[in-house]
Amino acid sequence: MRQLLSLVFVTVFSVAAFANDFAAVVGILTNSADRASTTSGSSVSGKVGFQGGVLGFIDLSGPIALRSGFLYSQRNYTVTTNSQDTDFNLVYFDIPATLMYKFAEYGGVFGGAVFALNASKSCSGPSGTTCSTDGVKSSMVGYQLGASFKFAPQMGAQFYYEMLPGNIQDNSITAVGLKDGKSVVANFMFTFE
Repeated sequence: MRQLLSLVFVTVFSVAAFANDFAAVVGILTNSADRASTTSGSSVSGKVGFQGGVLGFIDLSGPIALRSGFLYSQRNYTVTTNSQDTDFNLVYFDIPATLMYKFAEYGGVFGGAVFALNASKSCSGPSGTTCSTDGVKSSMVGYQLGASFKFAPQMGAQFYYEMLPGNIQDNSITAVGLKDGKSVVANFMFTFE
């Protein structure tokens, strides 16, 4: 836990210290995932989650900037097995490391890696059943592809697609397991220059 807090502090401080633009973001993400096993009679459906945090945009060369920060992201899923739903509520601290191409003062496109660190995990099933979050990965590496723009000098939005390939939860621990998490994210940004 101490290492995670140190990483959070260093990331936020580094982004704030060197950023040409600094933004507080808040928004939603719609989640989906696949089954890690081929168990018949089971399916995974996504749910909406909350996202909030800080982002910094550090000019590198000409229209190219580094987009990084620290984001609190809820990735929630419902696993249905034999007509019974089990809800998985997973919270991650995301650290994006993406390159942004600014095609104008107020807009650009970005793409690159995201490092997701599991902060909490819980599950709940029908009354009288047990569920387990054993096997949920403590960290994952994925990628993001999206666009960011300002519609006023200090307000803007970003939209992006995110993919976390591989197992989210190992299917050797549970009957179904989760893999290949996908999210579509829409955030409001309040920027400071």
